[in-house]
Amino acid sequence: NYRARVKFNVHGGKKAGLWFLGTYQNVETRGQWFVGYYCMVAVKDDKANDDVQLKQMRTYDDYGEYPPVDERNSYHFTNPFDLAEGDLAQNLEDNEWDELTVEVRTVAENAVNIKCYVDDELVIDHTDSEGDVFTKGTIGLKTYGSQGDYAVMTFDDVIVEPLD
Repeated sequence: NYRARVKFNVHGGKKAGLWFLGTYQNVETRGQWFVGYYCMVAVKDDKANDDVQLKQMRTYDDYGEYPPVDERNSYHFTNPFDLAEGDLAQNLEDNEWDELTVEVRTVAENAVNIKCYVDDELVIDHTDSEGDVFTKGTIGLKTYGSQGDYAVMTFDDVIVEPLD
């Protein structure tokens, strides 16, 4: 049970986030190295509300509604399982600091409650209890961009603290 916080500043790109309850696994298939959850803030180019997305890596046998076409895409960062999504009350501004906080608590043997906040606004409160559920692991930083809009972001003040 822990809270992970990070300040982030989007200079370019589409998503900034935290990877948590994560584990590295030593496999030869590129992109399958990391398992766990991630919470990302999606910055929209159009004037739609920015949102927060909660995703998880799932195995080939536990893929949910959309199985990967190729078994090598299980536990692959290009094939996450969507758990929850929520709109922010206010869009974020480029080149300004914001804070992303994720709180995780094991609530049963095979269940974890995940809360995602942006600047103290609770956006997602989700309990994962189906399929592969991760209850231990580390954190990391995640960015996403695409050609023409590469991810350029600054992170600061990464804090991980236990929860009672």
